[in-house]
This record gives sequence, C-alpha cells and structure tokens, in this order.
Amino acid sequence: MSQALTGGAGGPAPGNILVGALARAVAAVAAEIRARRDLHALQLLDERQLHDIGVGAGELDHAVRNGRPRSPAHPSRADAVPPAPMPASWTEWR
Repeated sequence: MSQALTGGAGGPAPGNILVGALARAVAAVAAEIRARRDLHALQLLDERQLHDIGVGAGELDHAVRNGRPRSPAHPSRADAVPPAPMPASWTEWR
C-alpha cells in the first residue's frame, strides 16, 4: 500500500481516522433515529397489545434500546419441546 493510505510507519493516516469517526457518528445517529421510530410505533399500542408482546408501558424505552429480558412467562426456544425428527428420506413416509 502507499504511504498516503497507511500513514507510513506511524500508523493510519489522519484522513482515515476522520473517515472512521464520521462513519461511527453517522451509524450512531441512524441507530438513534431507528430507536425513536420504533419507540413511537410501540407507544401507539394499547396496554392489551403491549401485554401480548410481553412489555409494559414503562419498559418501552429499555425494550427498544436493549431488548426484552427472557422471563418464565415467555420460555426461550431452548425450553420448548423439540420438533419430531424428520425422516432421512422421503421413502420413509410410507
């Protein structure tokens, strides 16, 4: 690589550092816009609908930004009954 891209022996070029910082800032702004949009959509739901998805009205911001914690009322996929094994070939369906 050329010294212009790598900054020579001293590490990355200052331009590359700025581009990386700008990309991280744009990604952070985009994530915040998504979180606010999702929060607004959830705030439009009534208590019954929120209960159906396992979130209370006071937990919306935390759920949008961090996800919902697993609770005994909502078993994880690991606790679910495994599906019946599939036959090795279609001829076993007889």
